[in-house]
Amino acid sequence: MTARESRSQFQNRASCLRKLRAELERRGRPPRRRVKTKVPLRSRQRRLNDKHFNAIKKANRRKPGGEE
Repeated sequence: MTARESRSQFQNRASCLRKLRAELERRGRPPRRRVKTKVPLRSRQRRLNDKHFNAIKKANRRKPGGEE
């Protein structure tokens, strides 16, 4: 780390050590545990409806006459 906040080498060194100490404390703490949440029912339904709509749209792009 570098610190060039003041003209004094002593103050810059102290500032750099403060920043380094804070960074080490931050990295020393374990990350917070993520709380899993459920996807709301309405969102799931909307996603399925969108997928169904896209499937119909793509089916309409096919040539008529069925699968051969």
